[in-house]
Amino acid sequence: MTSRNTPLQLLAWTWLGMVVGVSLIATPAKFRAESLELEVALDVGRTTFGLFSWLQWGLIIALVSLIAGAHQQGQADQRHWLLVLGVGIILVAQSLWILPELNDRVAIVIAGDPLPGSPIHFIFAIFEGTKIVLLGLLGLLIPRQANSHLQNLNVDRVPAEESAT
Repeated sequence: MTSRNTPLQLLAWTWLGMVVGVSLIATPAKFRAESLELEVALDVGRTTFGLFSWLQWGLIIALVSLIAGAHQQGQADQRHWLLVLGVGIILVAQSLWILPELNDRVAIVIAGDPLPGSPIHFIFAIFEGTKIVLLGLLGLLIPRQANSHLQNLNVDRVPAEESAT
């Protein structure tokens, strides 16, 4: 693996870890805390996901910048761009559709009104799972792409015994 790929790989895996930490660990954990009222847990979740959404916009900008640089160096291809496009589409859908709808539902619960049924949490979970898969594939694709780039150099190596003489 070349050092040019290291920041890209680090960003993909870090982002994946953040999604797992926020969506799969912290969020379910707060709803299991017996001392935390539902309204408070929902308000904390709304705040957490709102801030995390802004952070993810920064991460996607950084990811696009890193892939553009790797692409110029011949170390990223259409597969990288397709994975990032997938993550970007999910981020747009979450920011413009899913999170606002979830926020509206939180407001209904906090107001004490009855909450109508909706598949929006299931859709959000599918999107988060897909984002995890896409970021994981991006993290796995980067070293493979770097290794294939190095193998294409066809550098002849001198065996250690010959170089010592």
